[in-house]
Amino acid sequence: MLSLLRMLRLGRLFRKIRQSKNYLKLERDYNSSVVVLIQLFIFSTLIIHWMACIWVWIGIEENAFGYNELTWLSRMDPPRDIDTTTSGELYLISLYWSVTTVTTIGYGDITPGTIPEFAAALILEFLGAFVFTYAIGTVSGAISVMEQNRIARREKLDSLNSALKFTATDKFDRSEESTGDLGKYDVRRYRAFTHRLLLSREYKKRKAFEAIDDVLSPGLRNSLLFSYYHQTLKCARLFKTLSKDELKQVAAICRLMSFPDREIIAPHHLNCIGIVQRGVGSRCPSKRILAPGSVFGQDTFALSLMRGRGDIETHAEEDCREIKVMTFFQVLTIDYAALKELCDRNPSLHAHFRYVALRLMLVRWARSIVLREKKYAPLKTKSLFKGNGLGSVNNY
Repeated sequence: MLSLLRMLRLGRLFRKIRQSKNYLKLERDYNSSVVVLIQLFIFSTLIIHWMACIWVWIGIEENAFGYNELTWLSRMDPPRDIDTTTSGELYLISLYWSVTTVTTIGYGDITPGTIPEFAAALILEFLGAFVFTYAIGTVSGAISVMEQNRIARREKLDSLNSALKFTATDKFDRSEESTGDLGKYDVRRYRAFTHRLLLSREYKKRKAFEAIDDVLSPGLRNSLLFSYYHQTLKCARLFKTLSKDELKQVAAICRLMSFPDREIIAPHHLNCIGIVQRGVGSRCPSKRILAPGSVFGQDTFALSLMRGRGDIETHAEEDCREIKVMTFFQVLTIDYAALKELCDRNPSLHAHFRYVALRLMLVRWARSIVLREKKYAPLKTKSLFKGNGLGSVNNY
């Protein structure tokens, strides 16, 4: 009896475990659903172990008081003699009974035979039913949390399918003329684009960030965005030589945009600097390929800085050319207005952008002279500019 009373003091041990540094680190560093499932496994194992120990103890104590012919050991088929059965066998048989009780299987091959056994079995069955109900609820909740991203993706795809039913049938048996602007290939294309977008790492990263954005401090928020976008931002000459703190400020105003294949993008309508993160596109009509790391829109911003105007009135010629998306296309965008507001708040950043814009405009001007010379005097250009390094302007 004293050993049973000592077992009740284990609750104090569990409280100490939950307050330990290792436990707090486990909850902090690992998925909460995995931690909950580990806790459930340990809790269920301890309960089953205690039930088995209590059941064995009752059988042994009753045998000591002379009830050996009525105990659950004697009612088994075949009966077990406590004097010839080892402790390991007794524990294994009792553990078998406790598992069948907790899991509500109850084969009926081990049954109580005395009043103390009936009372103990009644209490332990209530405890087993509680553990089983708690385990089912905990596992269901953990699985729903682990699958919430997949459930959200399915809901969005179902909403897309419902919206597309107004423009085409489910079997895609209508022609493009009968379905309006969206043909059967377009419907399939937008469905594939939505599925690809929801599966992309960038989308999952953005949704995870949005879930905790309201509890982040400004410094931690900028640091997270910097870790997401700093490699992409350094592909643009305007941001390539910025310090870490300045890049954090620029990363805070970035926005990710995605486009399906065959989409036509008008950069001068987006009013932003765009850096390709994923996919391939081509300029129209020059057919210049835009691969990951390519930049558009920075010429217009540089032009506005050189003119000292607060708004974008004139777009650069290169930024007025449309982009035809060839594959799933993701672009990191920095809005002109937000970037100008950032420059107004940070004079050193504004001076840096003006300096880079001046260099960029000089390179563009030198490039235009080289191309004009090559166009009108190819032989003279070849002898005049050979080996002087001006050909490297194509890298800008």
